[in-house]
Amino acid sequence: MVLMKSADFAASSDKKETFNFSDIAAEARALIAQAQKKRDQMIADAQVLIEQSRKDGFEEGKKAGHQEGFAQGQKEGHEQAFAEAQVKYQKQTDQTHTMLNEILQNFEQIKNSASLAG
Repeated sequence: MVLMKSADFAASSDKKETFNFSDIAAEARALIAQAQKKRDQMIADAQVLIEQSRKDGFEEGKKAGHQEGFAQGQKEGHEQAFAEAQVKYQKQTDQTHTMLNEILQNFEQIKNSASLAG
């Protein structure tokens, strides 16, 4: 295919084909519009994916934080309860020891009184 000036085109006896640039321009505009539509859809899909990823990340972080906080609170609670139980046990042991010593002293006094009377 040869491109000719319009004066040469009219004078030429060769088989002629007309070339319409407006058809090409319309086709180019349609391709550009299609590409823009595809771009917009890709952006919208990416935004949906980003939002879903953000939500998933938030939920995973929230769940992990809850589990970690629960485990830490449980551990600290057990440690505190154990420490309190040790203090209570020691106090009760001391009271029992004191009470047993008083019983022994009373028994010694009764035994001594009985041996003096007898």
